[in-house]
Amino acid sequence: MEECVCASDEDCADLEDNNICNGTLICDMDSEPHVCQVDEETIPECDDQLPCTDDICDPENGCTSLPDNDNDCADADVCNGEEYCDTAVCKDGEPLDCDDLNPCTDDACDPADGCLHTNNNANSCDDGNVCNGLEECGDGECLAGLELLCGDENPCTDDACDPVDGCTHTDDDTNTCDDGNACNGAEACSAGECAAGQALVCDDNDKCNGLETCDAADGCVAGQALVCDDNDKCNGLETCDAANGCVAGQALVCDDNDKCNGLETCDAANGCVAGTPLDCDDNDDCTADSCDAGDGCAHDDIPNCGVPTWTADIKPVVLQKCAPCHVGGGTSGGLQMDTSAFKEQQSNACAGKTRGEAIALKIRPDWNASCSGARMPMSGPPYLSEVTQQLFADWVAGGMQE
Repeated sequence: MEECVCASDEDCADLEDNNICNGTLICDMDSEPHVCQVDEETIPECDDQLPCTDDICDPENGCTSLPDNDNDCADADVCNGEEYCDTAVCKDGEPLDCDDLNPCTDDACDPADGCLHTNNNANSCDDGNVCNGLEECGDGECLAGLELLCGDENPCTDDACDPVDGCTHTDDDTNTCDDGNACNGAEACSAGECAAGQALVCDDNDKCNGLETCDAADGCVAGQALVCDDNDKCNGLETCDAANGCVAGQALVCDDNDKCNGLETCDAANGCVAGTPLDCDDNDDCTADSCDAGDGCAHDDIPNCGVPTWTADIKPVVLQKCAPCHVGGGTSGGLQMDTSAFKEQQSNACAGKTRGEAIALKIRPDWNASCSGARMPMSGPPYLSEVTQQLFADWVAGGMQE
């Protein structure tokens, strides 16, 4: 570039481009040679210090400021909101609302960081409602208080809580206060108190159907009916009297006053039991055994019973022991014993005796004390046994029955 040598400022005037934006030429007297150069102080400073304008320089008119709403005019303080340009004016933004609605924090705003919320347990967070208790701050949270327990355990009041006054208890006689025990009757509310009901009377005064009791849930419960029957038929059929309970029955009278059919007894299960009939047999063929209802067994002697007879007892001995002397044609001493005709004949051997009586004497070992001649039977010894001897004696004593 060719330098413009000058001696004064006027020498530079011809070099002006008439653009005020790039300043005015002057002669730099400090340079050698002196040359024309722009006077820096004459260059327009077009910054109007307004962020909402665009500053430009017009060659003819100089500095001009044009509004520009798109410009940023933030002041670096987030607390007062985000500023914005409006018709060359920087208007304030909406300040930050740092209230976090948490009473347990201290709310503040830092120009750089914005809202800050610092826990403060000393703050109060009481909501003014005594019903939910006194709230307290803890670690930045409002901790619930101890809720009021307004239940007064009185079923006859309506329990409620007033936020200011606390628990209230209002009488309500329409409430029920049944204690669940049917035995003491139906309770009812009256003037805020539970009035007792009329207790159930379960006893029906009938001992026969048992002692009635009362169950809290079900009310009267039937008793266990008395079982009066003692299963002993002997003491009669027990009955039950409502007032006195079991009544003894009429004892069975089993004795029929007949000694002959035995002594009747009584069995608890079966009642009267027949006795064992009297056995009136005395094993004596010579008594007639009988039984009288009043007196019992009787044993009447049978006339001539047990007395030996000719046919059954004596004749068999004679036929065996006295033949052939006196049987089958034998007539020794004139005694023929085929039949009993001889028994009433007068004896020749025994004075004053019949031949029947004489035979009973002659067979005995002491025959000679009363009779003469030899001992019978003549074939003896052996003689007739003592039993046979007694048989003949009994025949004679019995009248020498046929």
